[in-house]
Formats: sequence, structure tokens, C-alpha cells
Amino acid sequence: MPKDGKVGRVGYEIPFNRHFYVFQPPRTLSAIDTDLKATTDRILTMIGGLTQ
Repeated sequence: MPKDGKVGRVGYEIPFNRHFYVFQPPRTLSAIDTDLKATTDRILTMIGGLTQ
């Protein structure tokens, strides 16, 4: 193919999601609530340590 002096497409796009993505179902709401409660309790304990 003759060269026209212009920049053309170079390379190749790899669709990583299509080749490497593995679906993982979301966690249950009860598991999320448990983590939030634990984090909130930890934060409140840290704040309580600041006020003493």
C-alpha cells in the first residue's frame, strides 16, 4: 500500500474487560451492614479517645 505521508492508525486496542473480567456477585446487604457497623463503632471509639 502506498504511503501518503499522513499519520494513520497504529497499534491495536485490547478489550481487557471482555478477555479478563470475571463477574463476582455483590455482597449481601447483611454483610455490608455488618462492615458498616464495625467501621462506625471503630470511628466512634477513636473520636471518644480524642475527647478524654
